[in-house]
Amino acid sequence: GANSGIGLAVSTGVVQRGGTAIMTCRSVRKCQKATEHVKNLAREHGWEGKVIMYGNLDLGDWSTIPRFLDFLTAMVEGDSATEPTALLNNAGFGLADSTPPSSKAGGAEPHFAAMHLGHFALAEAMIARAEARGRSLRVGSFLVN
Repeated sequence: GANSGIGLAVSTGVVQRGGTAIMTCRSVRKCQKATEHVKNLAREHGWEGKVIMYGNLDLGDWSTIPRFLDFLTAMVEGDSATEPTALLNNAGFGLADSTPPSSKAGGAEPHFAAMHLGHFALAEAMIARAEARGRSLRVGSFLVN
């Protein structure tokens, strides 16, 4: 998500360079806080970029993906300049004990569903939506305790 780590850094960088960042997170509260942080940086430094917040995109709950796509459709209808041109799939994955399958993710193990299958489902929907005009950058990281 865009509320911390790689997602927050990339969103900040997009706005700093004059682009529009659509910040998505599972938590609306955390997304609001991160969005305000980037907006404050933009005001403080005179950046031209724009921030759009969309909370409640949980790639472990695939029912949130169509709602996000509906949001994008409505947003673009109001301002065609906001059509997404790139998608950053950013996932942090901590190794955890075995978790029972989730009905929100087609019966898959929740971590695998959120960090891999959900990203694939969103990317496929975005590619279809953008009619192959966009790009997908996939970033991975590994944390060792």
